[in-house]
Amino acid sequence: KGSYAGAMSYGQLIAGSYRAFAVDGDGDSKIDIWKNKPDAVASVAHYFARHGWKEGGLVAVQLTDQSLDKALASAALKPEKTVAQWRKEGVQIAAEIADNAKATLMVLETPQGTEYWLGFDNFYTITRYNHSHMYALAAFQFSQLLRLHLDMP
Repeated sequence: KGSYAGAMSYGQLIAGSYRAFAVDGDGDSKIDIWKNKPDAVASVAHYFARHGWKEGGLVAVQLTDQSLDKALASAALKPEKTVAQWRKEGVQIAAEIADNAKATLMVLETPQGTEYWLGFDNFYTITRYNHSHMYALAAFQFSQLLRLHLDMP
């Protein structure tokens, strides 16, 4: 049983993803993504790992104090330009982000106004799971809130 689109369990894996990526997350020698949360979480983590997730890698950063031409925004989810190229286009990016990091520029209209974000390779990995930059950004922001709540590094 699953959603109207065939997505199943906590992680909303489709059948093909279940067959390819579901794993036993709690060591009981069974894979149960419907009732066993460790299996469901480990299966999504396995999906991410197999799609290029880099532990400790950048996911997304919000850019501040930007007055950019919105036409600069990329429609592509996959990062195609380097940070150095974005800087040459006038995007102000924190110095600690390496010039060779690939990123995609997103412009989001919110009730509070325009937001500019850079998405990196790990952001793209999330969009492989769900092909929406809004989903990926929400998942990332939720992970950051969860990390704060759990007092994790």
